[in-house]
Amino acid sequence: MKILSQLDSHWGSKPIGQTETLIKDKGCTITCISMASDYFKCFQNPGWMAKYLQFTTKDSTLGEAKIIWSSIEKVLCFKFQFRYYTYNEKSCIDALKNPRTVCLLEIKKSHWVVAMNKIPGGYWVADPWGGKKRIALASSVSGSAVLIK
Repeated sequence: MKILSQLDSHWGSKPIGQTETLIKDKGCTITCISMASDYFKCFQNPGWMAKYLQFTTKDSTLGEAKIIWSSIEKVLCFKFQFRYYTYNEKSCIDALKNPRTVCLLEIKKSHWVVAMNKIPGGYWVADPWGGKKRIALASSVSGSAVLIK
């Protein structure tokens, strides 16, 4: 799986959906989905994701783009399985064990990363903020999403 950064100059300044929100500012979710697309062998970069996935806005005055998870299967070779709004360790571990799934972790209700391995006390993750691998503590996980081939 390619480790990508939402700050990359190739796509960082592109808007998400029909908003003024830029990938470099709030594009962690679509950058994670882009990394998953590489894992599933149908790679599309975050700029493509920002254009072809569907988004809603939480508050149109803020222009904050929120992914419509079901739009993934309309344009990519995999689909959204489930979104957890709290930390569900079992679902994360099960997703990591299954070669047909990818687990995205929501950190502190504000940032998404791709889980790569479970380690004691947390996860080894691919973080789209800087395009690096790092450790995310389990205590910081506030939700997750599972993508499936």
